[in-house]
Amino acid sequence: MLSIEQYADIARLIYQTDPYIYPAIFGYGDEGIQCAISILSEVFECKKDEMFSKDNLYVLEERGRIIALILWYKGKLNWDPKYIIEIAEKKGIILDKNNIELVRKEYVEYCYADSTDNNNTVSIINVCVSENKRRTGIGSKILESFIFEQGSQTYELTVLADNAHAISVYKKFGFSIVKTEEGFALIPQRPLCYTMRREYANNGE
Repeated sequence: MLSIEQYADIARLIYQTDPYIYPAIFGYGDEGIQCAISILSEVFECKKDEMFSKDNLYVLEERGRIIALILWYKGKLNWDPKYIIEIAEKKGIILDKNNIELVRKEYVEYCYADSTDNNNTVSIINVCVSENKRRTGIGSKILESFIFEQGSQTYELTVLADNAHAISVYKKFGFSIVKTEEGFALIPQRPLCYTMRREYANNGE
């Protein structure tokens, strides 16, 4: 069972992983981080949100704190943000529903719901590593452990094209770039992103 502090770690890690998606949902800066912590801690525990479900978390713990995690989902992801909105309203937190709807339609639905060939694909939504643990091999460690436990599957993820370190790690584990396109952002100049894929391996490697 995860503690309040661990859920706060998880929410903070997820928020800090992407500078475009999570600020669009929860707001910007320290206020956005605190908003994410307050809301996601309850969303994960309720296990009703299809994307932000406790069952979609693969975490690495050190001395009682979460230092890395993978947020993942298998198959088509039909995300409804109503639980995030409901919990926010219950807490008196104002979220921009228009921005959330853009995230749902232009990011989640586009990447994880519209694909016709991903019913058996493991989508790695985020690989998150604590800032003070980055470039120490922790990302490789949790990814290796996750793939080992999941076994022979097809894996897919989206990564910012300028994140050279993450791309090199994914390539080390057999991922290759299969698509290049603009990613989600509220600003007109959208970031370039790669879709990377690791095909099913009969030997489980």
